[in-house]
Amino acid sequence: VSTQSTGKQIALETTMDAAQIESALVTDRVPGGLIDCHAHLSWPEFADDFGELIERAAQRGVVGVLMVSMDEKERPVMRERALSVRSGSVRIALAFGVHPIAVPDADVAATVGQLDDADERDALLRATGVGECGLDYTPRHLKVRGDSAEDQESVKAAQHAALAAQINAAVSTGLTLNVHSRSAGHHTINFISERLESVPREKRPHVLMHAFGGKAKYAVAAAARDDVDFYFSIAP
Repeated sequence: VSTQSTGKQIALETTMDAAQIESALVTDRVPGGLIDCHAHLSWPEFADDFGELIERAAQRGVVGVLMVSMDEKERPVMRERALSVRSGSVRIALAFGVHPIAVPDADVAATVGQLDDADERDALLRATGVGECGLDYTPRHLKVRGDSAEDQESVKAAQHAALAAQINAAVSTGLTLNVHSRSAGHHTINFISERLESVPREKRPHVLMHAFGGKAKYAVAAAARDDVDFYFSIAP
């Protein structure tokens, strides 16, 4: 079962209706429990009831949550919130990255630097993934620099550079890529695949395509590849 979350609602890749999902989200019905592979739990919306939110997740059978970032500024809050619930039954893991829509303002180099945390003594606070990173070709995001084709291509180029830097970081650290690909599903798959062609097979990172919204044929083809390990979470 692939899961993804916006924090307070968990979406399962399933054909079940709402009542069946509710019934299934119980620990003894899901052997081993559920792991939420992508959650923005550092956002202000969860500041007042973060502990209660994690407890509700535990009651629904969640045993682990991967907290991802949008940019380098979120790291302190992520660490603080992970520490605040470390004694609970839900394990919080951290991934640091630059979301494609944050690329114009984010410091990609600073974010990549956050992944170099070998000196961090507390294992809870070490990075376990690179993300959220990726590409976003949604028209409103491509027009942040202007409406012209040239402006939009410059935004794509900036996203490509940011994603390339984060792919390199995943290769050097051995961490999994947690990837956004809205309106750019197969473009993102192709970009990552091409960037990894020159990397020895044993050093190529796992790639989780978060909330993949592209065509099923692209996901099926990518998942069947033996040169890159692609995984997909798909919201209903």
